[in-house]
Amino acid sequence: MRGRYGDVAVLRNITEPLELVESYGGTIVLLFYGKRCYRCRDVLKLWNKLVKLCKGHAVFLAIPYTRHLRRMVEGVGVSKLPALLIVKDGIIVKRIEPIRSAEELEDAVIKHVLLVP
Repeated sequence: MRGRYGDVAVLRNITEPLELVESYGGTIVLLFYGKRCYRCRDVLKLWNKLVKLCKGHAVFLAIPYTRHLRRMVEGVGVSKLPALLIVKDGIIVKRIEPIRSAEELEDAVIKHVLLVP
């Protein structure tokens, strides 16, 4: 499906991202954000650039904190937004909560997605 920012996944239920993380053998980068969070808006601008830069190296999921997805966000232990989880082979290798700067996000994604196989 094509969305505003290109290819997007359509989730059928709130546990699907968690099931994907557990079963996928590659790298998954999860961004948790709030629609009314000012820092989240700044992070999302860079996020879209990073997704394009790292295309083919990892699966990227941006997950909004909504009342429908609250249980899933809290289920992975996220309590502050914006938050980043990088998962390789089902293991969390990087967690940033909250993301304090665009540079922090960029450094983590480049280090764990592009530089490390």
